[in-house]
Amino acid sequence: MDVYLTRRLFIRDRISNISFLVDTGSDVSLIPANTYQKRNSSQKALFAAHSSILNVYGQKTLSLNFNLRRYFLWTFLIADISISKDTIYHTLLKEFPSITKLPNPNQPVKHTTVHHIVAKGPPVVAKPRRLAPDRLKIAKSDFRNMMHLGHLRPSKSNYASPLQMFPKKGTLDWRPVGDYRALNSQTLKDKYPIPCIADFTAELHESKIFSRIDLIKAYHQIPIHPEDIHKTSICTPFGLFESTRMQFGLCNASATFQRFIDEVTRGLPGVYAFVDDILIASKNHEDHYQHLKTLFSRLDEYGLCKNVSKCIFGTSTIDFLGFNLSGNGIKPLPDKVKCILDFPKPDTLIQLRRFLDMFNFYRCFIPKAAHILAPIVQFLEGHTNKKKSRSSVCKSSEQLKWNENEEQAFIAAKNAIAEATLLRHLIPGAHLSLWVDASDVAIEALYLNYHRGNLNQ
Repeated sequence: MDVYLTRRLFIRDRISNISFLVDTGSDVSLIPANTYQKRNSSQKALFAAHSSILNVYGQKTLSLNFNLRRYFLWTFLIADISISKDTIYHTLLKEFPSITKLPNPNQPVKHTTVHHIVAKGPPVVAKPRRLAPDRLKIAKSDFRNMMHLGHLRPSKSNYASPLQMFPKKGTLDWRPVGDYRALNSQTLKDKYPIPCIADFTAELHESKIFSRIDLIKAYHQIPIHPEDIHKTSICTPFGLFESTRMQFGLCNASATFQRFIDEVTRGLPGVYAFVDDILIASKNHEDHYQHLKTLFSRLDEYGLCKNVSKCIFGTSTIDFLGFNLSGNGIKPLPDKVKCILDFPKPDTLIQLRRFLDMFNFYRCFIPKAAHILAPIVQFLEGHTNKKKSRSSVCKSSEQLKWNENEEQAFIAAKNAIAEATLLRHLIPGAHLSLWVDASDVAIEALYLNYHRGNLNQ
């Protein structure tokens, strides 16, 4: 609500720094819809206590930290309501109004970055795929919007990639994208590196204030090179279209945007960019304010826009790249850990590989992870064929037979992720010691960081 009354109970989420109203008489929990969610048709309506109608655009599950020693997972309806935004950072944001709005379609691009598609081979061709009536309606609407923005236009190209629909995260809506797999197989790969959290965690020592910036329609802010536009054409049940802006699904799109965002943020203190997500980390609120002001100015200079509803400002802990960051260090996200803990015992090789992929993402937080997983890995190797054939596909879906030792290892792996350790930020200039533990299973190593008699790992 826009007005806080003294007799109402609010609790603040330490991750997003948003205050939630606690109302024991309410039937559902609500979070505000952003501008782009409101463009979609309302899925249902709610009636407030004073009989006003609230449109609902889907639902979303959030992980909340109320400083009660554990996280809370709660599902909210995305509704047409508003929240108060009166922090010093939102006040600062008002000084740069252009970065909170989509660029004018008639306004020239402020930067010189373009996306190239260097492909070898004949043009890729596909027939249009039929769509269900509701998805066809969404696709037509989105294509009209992109044509209005100048991001899409009718095509006479000899290329034709099929249209496919993907569900949008956290909603019941759909996103139309081109199935560029055939085109991507002919495209020369761009080797520009995409960063990971380990690349800058050493620079986060003593950082206590964090913000996260989410760029809106980031890929669409990069033009396609004029000579390559015809290669992006998408065949649909309602015509052939080509994109003038970079699209999801195109090979090298992430590399192109990472190269661009590195140029945008180069030299900015406390700013770390991962494709369209930007982290700002500072030692205090004064530095944080200046870091944000410098970043906003740079975004304005390059004509980039941000999604204010997805941005988080001035919090002591924040989720970034699948991790939770704070002044103490990094640790796994509670909702991701819960997915691993709730994972049932795999019945097939495909399910087992899926569990190992989830577990290995956080294995750096688990001491002696190789020893814990050794029985499961051996079990997997005993069921894997080295040659890819029809028989190996069939074998991947066959039922697994677990023995007691392997079942105990599976349970131990889930218990280990539940007790994952906190990895502290490395202290620049401090003495480092490498602890190596070799065995018949694996060789593991641990960095020990000594500073003023304290030990970090």
